[in-house]
Amino acid sequence: MTINVLTPRKIQLDDGRYLFSAISHVGDRLILIGCHYFDRPIAYERLGLRLTPSTEKLSDVKYFVRKDYEPCVIITAHVGFDPIEVEFLYEGQIWKIALDQEEPPHCALSLMTLFKDDYQLLPEFIRYYANLGVETFYLYYNGRLDSIDWTFLRNLEKSRGARILLVEWDIAYWWNLSAIVDKPVYDQQGYQHHAQTMAINHHIHSVRGYSAYTLFIDLDEYIFTPKAILDSCRAEKPRFIILQSWWAALTEIVPYNSFSVLDDKNLLVAESGEGRWRVKSMVNPDSVDLMGIHIPHVYLTGNYRFIDGFFHFFRFAENDRTTATDKKLIPWLKSEFVRRKFSDGADVEPPGSGS
Repeated sequence: MTINVLTPRKIQLDDGRYLFSAISHVGDRLILIGCHYFDRPIAYERLGLRLTPSTEKLSDVKYFVRKDYEPCVIITAHVGFDPIEVEFLYEGQIWKIALDQEEPPHCALSLMTLFKDDYQLLPEFIRYYANLGVETFYLYYNGRLDSIDWTFLRNLEKSRGARILLVEWDIAYWWNLSAIVDKPVYDQQGYQHHAQTMAINHHIHSVRGYSAYTLFIDLDEYIFTPKAILDSCRAEKPRFIILQSWWAALTEIVPYNSFSVLDDKNLLVAESGEGRWRVKSMVNPDSVDLMGIHIPHVYLTGNYRFIDGFFHFFRFAENDRTTATDKKLIPWLKSEFVRRKFSDGADVEPPGSGS
């Protein structure tokens, strides 16, 4: 198994905000990932940006900004394939960042996940999704990589030769707001999305032109859609595929390192799916400019599919979320649930062109 490690360059301001949580040179593109802070927005319009030496030029500069729920700021530009140094000027400060060019592997299907305390689920997670056709895993660790001994990944069996990129994403998951803000949800809870929205959008712009599709999914979420159906959906070339969530649990609560659903299992599954709540997405990166945690926010006009589905497991010895759902849990053999679920087709809603 091939395992590589990436620690993106970043710029953090004195007050803790990130001017950019990731500064990457992928292919011939510069990718800058920031956040819209509702309590103290960064004035990106006052940002100075240039390549050094000054004979090098930025071209095709694009901004993708979401100042709403799940905020994010993305700036991209063409800079060529040679190593570059970028000079940033903001509010009287100057940063010079030297960048090596990255070249992700080309593949039909990649996967991105942001994780931390449940990292011991990774062996089963990688085996499971490699079996569904994932070729490259982009694993964003929400902390310092040197805090974990990753040897267990190198010894992983049954991964079908999958490639792994471990990304250090050592950024606070939530941003604690310093003042009350006029934004639903955030105005009540006192904090906003931070690490995950930036990580997701760093990934989708990094694999643009390299992954035909990429899947966003958590370590406790396991797609039960048969591989043949997933492959058939992708063959239709929709902009994205939305997957419905079903709360589920093993009949016995086990620790992360003993969890397994690759084989047929007796499960407890919620009496109904979650509809458009808590969905996850498989996306064509060339068609989506700004991604949310669950669905694309900015994408080109075109068809999408909304299908079943994935199990969202919520009971582990280390994290037993008994109140995650109040729905009745029904005993099922996994294979029987899947057979019954797809007897009438995969679609939760008719194929459409909207969100």
